[in-house]
Amino acid sequence: MEIREFIAHEKDIIKIDRELEKYEMAKIIHENPTKILQFKDKGYDVFCNIWSTRDRVAKYLKLDKSKLLFSLKEAMDKPTPYKIVDKSPFIENEVKNFDLRKIPIQYHYPQDGGPYVTSGVVFVKDEKGNRNMSFHRMMVTGKDTFTIRIVPRHLFAMYNEAKAKNKDLEIVLVIGLPPYVLLPAAMSISYGINELEIANTLKKMGLGNELTAYRFENGIDVPTSSQFVFCGRITLEEGDEGPFVDITGTYDFVRKQPVVKIDKVYQAKNAFFHALMPGGYEHFLLMGMPREPIIYEGVSKVVPKVYGVRLTEGGDCWLHGVVSIKKQKEGDGKNAIMAALASHPSMKRVVIVDEDIDIYSDTDVEWAIATRFQADKDLLVVTNAAGSSLDPSVKGDGTTAKMGIDATMPLKNNEGYKRAINFLKK
Repeated sequence: MEIREFIAHEKDIIKIDRELEKYEMAKIIHENPTKILQFKDKGYDVFCNIWSTRDRVAKYLKLDKSKLLFSLKEAMDKPTPYKIVDKSPFIENEVKNFDLRKIPIQYHYPQDGGPYVTSGVVFVKDEKGNRNMSFHRMMVTGKDTFTIRIVPRHLFAMYNEAKAKNKDLEIVLVIGLPPYVLLPAAMSISYGINELEIANTLKKMGLGNELTAYRFENGIDVPTSSQFVFCGRITLEEGDEGPFVDITGTYDFVRKQPVVKIDKVYQAKNAFFHALMPGGYEHFLLMGMPREPIIYEGVSKVVPKVYGVRLTEGGDCWLHGVVSIKKQKEGDGKNAIMAALASHPSMKRVVIVDEDIDIYSDTDVEWAIATRFQADKDLLVVTNAAGSSLDPSVKGDGTTAKMGIDATMPLKNNEGYKRAINFLKK
């Protein structure tokens, strides 16, 4: 299904048939954190907050929300080859004499260092044939230049390899992608695994058809459904990047980062621009949901039955989590805590609950803490652990304190812990 067609049938949407004031998008989204926002900018339709709820992601993918975690895990475990085609809607429409400043790339907050691409996925292939796709924020610095933030992961390794040979690294930046591509782009997987093959599996699982990609002359593949496509190079030059509001809603500092030179721009017919609000629910889910299968796998190694994993919106879908298990023996809750924190090192608080607790309900989880948790025996605190660079409260050396809350019932003499309503459901 085309994203435009999907949005056209959505009711939870705010439509504004005009250009917004400079920071108006941020105000509207923060007042309506889960609603799609549609507006005009520089002659284009702009959509923000498209994938701001799990229900909407699952609906588009035609997958059960309660089983989405398992679908993501299966796609990660079983990547499949996609189809290469020699034509694509965007390739037929090259933008001549382009100027990045004439594309609706948004300012988000008053202290932003510049307008930022936040929903963009960078596609790359190294000289050995390894492929990678990943999210990177990119600040517009001129008519054909960005400054890109690269953290030490796969693109960082590929860039350093090219840099060691005094070469630019060719990339293709894409904006306007469906969730079956966006979610794999945020996954942490082994070097050399092609995330686009994970996207293909995920698409086939829900939508029933395979992903098609266009291959550029440099060998880089991008989905044919792409809206905006920027072909360019990460150069050896560096420039200031930032300030930028990251996932916690706080400002990251200015640092030197590589400059990207754009050589060609393509766009689909009637292209729309996907704007992603930093620190909004869409940012949370696209970044956090791909980590949940990894936490699930880690906890499953120490507890036989894991029912679900959720990184919570209150913790930016990054720093706080909830895991539902079925205890086999006393101590499973503590083992689950340690496994969850090890599986997602950025997480600083995890709550372990029984299978009767709805992990998607904050009220349910808090009820479990209120009635099944005692701080003197069910709280696990880890000090001086490596923390997330996104957490403004980490110490100067990058360490943090982490805690696990075991809010599970005892296996014996637990009748007093059970909710009366549960008996009516039997």
